[in-house]
Amino acid sequence: TITERRASYPLQQRLKIYSPDTMARRLNQEKTQGKLVVNGVNILNKSCLDKDIILDRMKQRRETHNQKCHRAEILRQAISYIESIKRENEAMRIQLG
Repeated sequence: TITERRASYPLQQRLKIYSPDTMARRLNQEKTQGKLVVNGVNILNKSCLDKDIILDRMKQRRETHNQKCHRAEILRQAISYIESIKRENEAMRIQLG
């Protein structure tokens, strides 16, 4: 059922899926298109809610991947900065004696 499907999604995704814009678009599509419902799924609906879910998940995967790459780059820069500070400290210790 729809309620069970809603409960299985995380809260942020539920807010995206069942936002007023998405629901209004879904209602407009349902009014204009014929229905052939099999096991609760309209198989004639080409741009259904499930397509929106899939596109949102793909977008979320890309964003997560980009964040991980960005974090890795920040960590590399931090490591190189720490190493340069260590070298400066060693040089100062040698100078001071």
